[in-house]
Amino acid sequence: MSDEIPDEWLPIPEAMERLGISEHALRSRVARRSIRSRRDNSGTLVVCVSEQTTKRRRLGANLAPSRQQVGANSPTTDAAATAATTEAPAVAASVVSLDDVRAMLGEVSARHGATMAALERSHRAALELLIERVDSSEIARERLESRLFEILDRKPWWRRFFGVIATLFVVF
Repeated sequence: MSDEIPDEWLPIPEAMERLGISEHALRSRVARRSIRSRRDNSGTLVVCVSEQTTKRRRLGANLAPSRQQVGANSPTTDAAATAATTEAPAVAASVVSLDDVRAMLGEVSARHGATMAALERSHRAALELLIERVDSSEIARERLESRLFEILDRKPWWRRFFGVIATLFVVF
């Protein structure tokens, strides 16, 4: 069996007292869903208060001593110091170092650069293909225009015929 104490479902006033927070703060936590809540059979809102939550509250209270405790060597400040030193390695282990973040940023930047280079190459290839097609269509357009102007500049058959006859009469 585990040594864990089961969670308790307490009404708002009792949970406020246990956690040491105001009603507004508790209801805000319920709204943000940072603390579990439900309605009991009578319709009263109850919240789940676990031993871990109360430990956190006690640790926070011990780390922020009252004005009377400042400078005093009370058991509360000693307990807070002990708790802070025992919690510090766990917190330090979970924090990512700045060098790790820089390394990750460098990797992401390198991948981004490679991706951008590949995109640029593919865009250049597509652009070259389009330019080639435009050039070939421009050549075809020029051929069609020249042929059209030849056809339009050409005289009708009857003018050519009578032009040749007129030329023959002048020559002979």
